[in-house]
Amino acid sequence: MGWKELCLLRTSRDYLLFDHLFPIDPEKHGLICEIGDVMVAFSLVYWEIKASDDWIYNLSGYLVPGWRKRGIGRAMLRHSEKCLREFACVHPKDIPKYFQRVVPESQIDLIRLLKSEGYQVVRYHYSMARTIEAPLPNAPMPAGLELRSAKEKDYRMIWDANHEAGALSFYKSVGYKVTNRSLTFRKPLY
Repeated sequence: MGWKELCLLRTSRDYLLFDHLFPIDPEKHGLICEIGDVMVAFSLVYWEIKASDDWIYNLSGYLVPGWRKRGIGRAMLRHSEKCLREFACVHPKDIPKYFQRVVPESQIDLIRLLKSEGYQVVRYHYSMARTIEAPLPNAPMPAGLELRSAKEKDYRMIWDANHEAGALSFYKSVGYKVTNRSLTFRKPLY
């Protein structure tokens, strides 16, 4: 008997996944995959509006390693995309809309799945760490530089400056080491 006969894909009010992180409704945004009475996978979808006015439709989830490469991940991905398209129908028309999934670089099978479904890498993320054994380098602030809390009107300028300056190079120069790299995949919604 294959997973299709054993697997129950359903939304569930029994599992309140991430309800503390996002204003979600588990009945509409979550999907649980159970084999018998054991949960082997879940997915969660939500959307956000970026500063660029792009609408990003996020997919997340997890599939127990022993159940991978059996079609469950692809079925859940396609179900999540279908749900997000339904949500997008009531969102403003004529604006850029994308599916998005952030994936640790170590998840080779998930990366292959996303690429086979038309997703492309649009960004790399790095987790970094620095030992506290060595003292921090003395880095006096340049003359005229002001230290204060950021105001909302400054956020975009700060974001752009951070990107332009190549923050990764700076952190490496003061002793941080890359501990993990993730990739952001996107695919147009329509």
